[in-house]
This record gives sequence, C-alpha cells and structure tokens, in this order.
Amino acid sequence: MIITISDNSGIKQYCVSNRIKRIFFFLLGIGIVLAIAIIWYIVNFNKNLTAQSTYAQQKLLQEKNKILTLEQTIESLEVRYANFREKKEKQEDILLTKIDKLETENKTLAKKLKITEYSNVETHEELKQKNEKLTLLEKELTDTRKKLKTIESVNRKLRLAINNTKSNIKNSENKKAEPLVHSEKRERLFQIATQELGKQYVWGAVGPKTFDCSGFTSYVYKKVGINIPRTSKQQARYGKLIKRDQLKPGDLIFFDTDYHKKGIDHVGIYIGNDKFIHASSAKKRVIITSLNKAFYKQRFKLARRVN
Repeated sequence: MIITISDNSGIKQYCVSNRIKRIFFFLLGIGIVLAIAIIWYIVNFNKNLTAQSTYAQQKLLQEKNKILTLEQTIESLEVRYANFREKKEKQEDILLTKIDKLETENKTLAKKLKITEYSNVETHEELKQKNEKLTLLEKELTDTRKKLKTIESVNRKLRLAINNTKSNIKNSENKKAEPLVHSEKRERLFQIATQELGKQYVWGAVGPKTFDCSGFTSYVYKKVGINIPRTSKQQARYGKLIKRDQLKPGDLIFFDTDYHKKGIDHVGIYIGNDKFIHASSAKKRVIITSLNKAFYKQRFKLARRVN
C-alpha cells in the first residue's frame, strides 16, 4: 500500500507496511461492531420503553375502572340506605303508635283491676283473664322494643358499610396521587390534630395541654417528624406555595384576620371537604371550621405544602 503526499518541496510517496494495514482494518472492524451494538441497544431500549408505557396505561385504566366500580357500589348502597331508612321510619311510627296504644290499655286495665279489687264486682276468673291479657300486652311491648333495637343496629351497620366504601375510594385516590410515605404522614397528621380538639387556646403556648394557632400547627407537624418554624409569619414562608384549589389534607393555610394591620397572623391545618382545624383565639379552644365561612373566606391569604 503506497501513500502519495504533495507539499511545497515536491511529491513524496510512502509505503505502508502490512502490519499497519492490519491494525487499520482491525480498528475499522471494531468501529463497525460498536456501531451495530449501539444501533441494536437503541432499538431494544425503544421496545422496552414502549412496553413499559403500555403496561403503565393498562394499570391506570384498571385503577380508574376500580374507582368507577366503587362509586357505583356507593350509589347503590346509598339508594338502599335511603329506602331502608324510609321503611324504618314508617315501621318506627307504626310501632310507636302501637306502644302508645298498649301503654294506654295497660294503664286502663290496671285502673280496672284496682276498681275491681275494691268493689268485688268482677269475678276471680275475669280478673285472671285480664291479668293474662296484661301480661301478653307487656310481652308484646317488650318484643316491639327489641324490634326497634334490631332496626337501629341494621341501620348502624349500613352506615358503617357506606363509610368504609367511601374510605376505600379516598385511599385509592391518595395512593395514585402521592407516595405512600406522604399519605401515611397526612393520615397521622389528621389523627394527631383531631385528638387535640377542645384543648384551650393560650397565646404563645406550644402544647401539649394549651396552644396558640402556630403553636398548634408546629406541635402536630413535630409529632410526625417534621420541624417547621414557630410563628405563623415564619410558617407562611416555609414549604411549597400552592393554590387554594390544590389543597390536600395536611396543608397549612394562612389568614390575615386584621385586614393588613399585622399581615398574616393566623394559621390552621386543612383536613379536606373545605374544612380546617386550628386553635381559635375567638372560641378559646381547638376547633374545626369551614373554609367557606364568610370571615375566613374573605381573609384567606395563601397555602403551603410541607413534605
């Protein structure tokens, strides 16, 4: 193999040895093999990525179908509950009327028995029959009351079934929406916060027996292993800023109760369904309040999410 090179000094030719040629073709072969391997890897990576995407879509569709099935089950249970409640109310009215009637007859018979004992007009057999009738009436009254208790027990079980079904749907939605650790912390936050309901409000208190608004929120968060600043103004600058329509249970919500005189001066913990729990200086205790209440709706300023 001869290589010809031309420069200012003239044309020069160089002969390339067989060893260099072998090295050149060897390197060229390695390059071709690497190129083929890279192309093969890219093709298989795209296939795997497509397969994973298809699997994820199928799982999402299955979860949606489960939620739809649960919602239909709830609607069916609510219809059954409404029908059962209507039937129960009718039965209660009938049974209560019957009880009143039985009690009236009971009193009447008792009076007649007393009159009979004093006047000796009625025979012993008639008194015996009336006593037996009175016993039967009392037994019927007892049975009626047992039926009422049975109806109330069934009613409680039906309500529990509806609440459990709704809880399952909420748990399914929470599992899709956020990691399990965050979901558990939100549930723990709710449990700890509601355990403090009714405890006294004291300005500057941080628990465990008395709280002010920011002392209450910092106490609850600390119980789940999250340390947040002490005051409401400091807490309003901590965590991720979110919009009101993005609120989830466990988020901090802030208010300006003095119309810009002090800025943010109150904080609570959102618990869902447009409600929040907070240590109220007006009510002097820890309470649950609707976020749609005119006073708080007008003074709502911002919300923060702390992970």
